Amino acid sequence: MKKKILIVVLLIIAGWLVYFDITSYISYVKTKNEYEIVLKKYQNTKNELDYIQQTMKELQSQIANGGNHSP
Repeated sequence: MKKKILIVVLLIIAGWLVYFDITSYISYVKTKNEYEIVLKKYQNTKNELDYIQQTMKELQSQIANGGNHSP
């Protein structure tokens, strides 16, 4: 009888551990996907900022040269 109770308890613990492992993995995958989306948005925003900064430098250079426009 004690052996059956021990087996049932161990099965319950094993089931709980499997459930915890699966839910943790699902959470990890979801968070990883969200991170990758945010990272792509960050890269796009950084590229846009770099472009704007380069454009500003070119405009400042043109203004410093008396407004001459280079082709």
